[in-house]
Amino acid sequence: MKKTVFMIDGWFMRKRVYQLKTFYYDGPNIRAYCLKFLRDTDSLYRIFYYDTEPLTLKGHNPITKNL
Repeated sequence: MKKTVFMIDGWFMRKRVYQLKTFYYDGPNIRAYCLKFLRDTDSLYRIFYYDTEPLTLKGHNPITKNL
C-alpha cells in the first residue's frame, strides 16, 4: 500500500465549499472528502491543513533581487 498525504489550503477550500455548497465544512467532512480520492492501493497517512489569508505584500526574487 502507498501512503498518501493531503495538503489542504483552508482559505481556498473553505471559500470553494461555501460557494459550491458541496458539504458542511468541518473536520470529519473534510476527512471524508479526502478519502474519496484514495485508490484501492492507497492508504491515508496524514492530512495537513493550513489556514491563512493570502499574502498581499510584494516580494522580491531572491536570486536577482528584483521586485
